[in-house]
Order: sequence, then C-alpha cells, then structure tokens
Amino acid sequence: MLFLLILATTLAIWTVYLWRATQRLPKGPFPLPLIGNFHQIAYTCWKAGGTVAGFHEFKKQYGKVFTLWMGPQPTVHIVDIETAQETHVRKANVFGHRYSNGGTDYIREGRGILASNGEFWQEHRRFALKTLRDFGLGNNIMEEKIMEEYRYRFQDYKKTNFKNGGIEVHVSSCFDLLVGSIINILLVSERFEQNDADFERMLTTGTAALEKLSVLDSFVPLWLMKSRIWQWRTKEIFGPSEFVHSLVERNIQRR
Repeated sequence: MLFLLILATTLAIWTVYLWRATQRLPKGPFPLPLIGNFHQIAYTCWKAGGTVAGFHEFKKQYGKVFTLWMGPQPTVHIVDIETAQETHVRKANVFGHRYSNGGTDYIREGRGILASNGEFWQEHRRFALKTLRDFGLGNNIMEEKIMEEYRYRFQDYKKTNFKNGGIEVHVSSCFDLLVGSIINILLVSERFEQNDADFERMLTTGTAALEKLSVLDSFVPLWLMKSRIWQWRTKEIFGPSEFVHSLVERNIQRR
C-alpha cells in the first residue's frame, strides 16, 4: 500500500512538472512520464510510412516549430528552412547552444569540439580550426600520412603474415589497427604495431563498454553519474576513457 502511494505521488509530481514544462516550450503532443513521446513518434511514423512522413504529420498538426520529448528530455524541432536559417544562421549567438547529456559533460567537462558552448566555444573553435589545418585538413598532407601508414602496414603484414603464397590477415583487426595507428600518428607522431598491448586493451575495453551502453544512459544527469549510487555504472561505461587519458598524459610527459 505504501509503495502504491509513493508511486502515485511520484507520478503526480512528474505529471505536474511535465505540464509546467510544456507551457514554456513550443506546442507538441503531451508527454508521458519516463517515455515522453516515444510511443506517439513510433505510431505516427509507422502510420505515415516513414520518419520523414511522420514528421510532416507533426508539422501539419503543431506547426513549423514543435516539441517532442525523447524520454524525459524535451527536444524542439524546426521543420521549415526559413525558420532554421533565421535561428541557426542569423541568430546563431542566441540559438547556437548545443545540447550535451550527462555522459558528455562527465567526459568533456564542458570542453572540446562537441560539448563546449558560449565564449569558450568561440575561442576553442578558432583553435580547433587552426589545429585541424596544421594536421592537414583541406590539403594533401592528411592523405599522404594515411597512405604512408597504409603502405607501412601492408609491408609489415608481408613480413609477418605471409602464408601459402599470400598475405593472410583478419580484415576487422587489420582496419582497427590501421585506423587507430593513423589517429595516433596525427596526435602523438607514433604508430601502433601489431599486438601492441596498449592498443589491444584500449580496443577491448572500449568495445565492451559500447556493448553495455544503452539509450537510457543518455538521460542520466551528471549529478547522478558522480554519486555513489551510480558509481558502478559510471566506471563500467567510462572506465576505458580513463585509460585513454592515462595514455595521453604519458605521451605528454615523454615530451
């Protein structure tokens, strides 16, 4: 009985919160606790025959700008090119804030190309563009580095994986090592060799963390991720990123 009372009270409070939140946002279908508008989105897209057609139905019903709740998170959708240009081009300083969930904030702490906003992003954007150009973005330097690593990798395979008159390699492992090595060369000017312990650990733990990741993790707030209650889950998902940070620090110290 007590459990039902607590559950009913929680749902009532949540419903009031949702109602008040919808009053401050563009109109849209009323969300349900926890699942938001997922059920309405799925049904509308199925009935209309596709995602694009489904959003056209929402446009007809709610106008050029409407709100859909993805679980507990409200998202405002602009489905008109003129309105989109007005908000994201002419008034980019007002509407240019980018959404970041708890997981992104936990890893990036409001920094980086993906997660930063405001004055920090304006300054960081200039730095990022200059750095990417130094890496060779927009010219042949990037292509040359990629092809150089490609040639080196297959010359190495000829020496170590030559069997039955040809090169025998596992395609997935080959491309994992090739891509990982190219990224590492661009960042710290060092390649990963075959059977590199650090690369194998980074790949294995990263793959395991991605397999455990779920859609619900994107809705967990930052304060909960840092709490003791959720600490086990945070370590399970973001443990590999801590190992990557240790590799970066080690390379910085070596220089």
